[in-house]
Amino acid sequence: MIKVDDNDRNKDEEQGGVNVEASKNEDRKEDEQGNVAAREKEGSVGGEEENGSGGTEDREDTRDAGNNQGILLVDYIQWPVEELEGGCSLTAELMESFTHVFVDRVSNSFYPVPQEAIGVGSAFEGWSPRDWDGVYRVLVPLNPPPGHAFHLEPNSAGQTAARTFSVRVELVCTCKREQLGQKPLCFLHHPKKKLGRKRKESLLETLCTGSYLDVEKTSQWFYQSVRCSWRHVPESDSWHLAFQPCSRSCRFQLSKGRRRLAVEMLFGVRQGDSDIFVVSQPTEAQKGGSSIFVSSQSIEANFMASTAWPETYAVAEAKFFRHIAGQVPCESLHLKCLQEGICAAAVDIMAYLRRCLQSKRLEHFVLGNKRLPAEISLPLAVRRVEPLNLFEHLARDPAAHREAMQAYGQLRFRLWVLLSSH
Repeated sequence: MIKVDDNDRNKDEEQGGVNVEASKNEDRKEDEQGNVAAREKEGSVGGEEENGSGGTEDREDTRDAGNNQGILLVDYIQWPVEELEGGCSLTAELMESFTHVFVDRVSNSFYPVPQEAIGVGSAFEGWSPRDWDGVYRVLVPLNPPPGHAFHLEPNSAGQTAARTFSVRVELVCTCKREQLGQKPLCFLHHPKKKLGRKRKESLLETLCTGSYLDVEKTSQWFYQSVRCSWRHVPESDSWHLAFQPCSRSCRFQLSKGRRRLAVEMLFGVRQGDSDIFVVSQPTEAQKGGSSIFVSSQSIEANFMASTAWPETYAVAEAKFFRHIAGQVPCESLHLKCLQEGICAAAVDIMAYLRRCLQSKRLEHFVLGNKRLPAEISLPLAVRRVEPLNLFEHLARDPAAHREAMQAYGQLRFRLWVLLSSH
């Protein structure tokens, strides 16, 4: 998927352990970019190999140096795949049970209608970072109840990777439904006195602040719905449920003997019929990882207004992963091929990262990406927007660029140690 110039690849192959002396020479050129620490360590390792002394002992020293520098790349991927799959499967089954109960509970009310939950985050992509909190996160889309409509209003102009929206709730006429013999009375055209005792509170009177859907009120309603629904789901026979406080989501832990499963239910509103949502709380990726390479556009939920809903691309990204997985032929040796080519792929990725850092440009994967598969539905504004440069801050801030190049040098050294030790 990544196209890399042959010159770039050759350079990084040398840095990956194929030619240590050439790697040392290139490190000298990058001295002005603040890569002194990585150059000295890489040079010392190269000297040991050139002298040919020490043998196995020197190689073990090299591995120790890599470990002392900070965990090797392989250590950042934890949790056995089987355990992740089991947690995802159990979470999906639980959400299916909850959804059936939720729909029954709100069928005769004017509360939002929960839809089928969507697994989001690294766990549902089949991996987990070293500092993963062990929480399986799902996004529960909310549809407006009868007589209501949702309208998304951006809280800031322009297209960024950290936009928030307000969800305006509007009453709509349901008189035609009444004429067809359906139950809902029209809030717009029936005076309150006529509605009398039959009248139920509209969504505007329950979960909104002014005309806007309130995240914290919706979260409290979600919590109450899960608590009341728990005894009606099959899992309640064998699991114990304990809630964990959260103002913008519904978070709980299931336990059965020594088994534990932490789940966080985010809720959101779909943008039209696309795969882009606004959600109650920033997703795992939006909370921010390394801020050295990418500008810290992470969204802090604690400082958001209760009517602010962050935009997320997690569903579109998950759909892309499924699309790629679907291209693999049945009963193929795809995993074996990936394992055999992992070194070359890692070198390609590092070469691509270096080019992006040098040019100070890395485009957002979703925003403005016209090459995404057609099955991934994006709003026209998202598809047609000028691609967002995630490295724009590096062009504005020379100090940040030097720090990023320094981090790249350290990352390259760790990769070199990893490749050299296998």
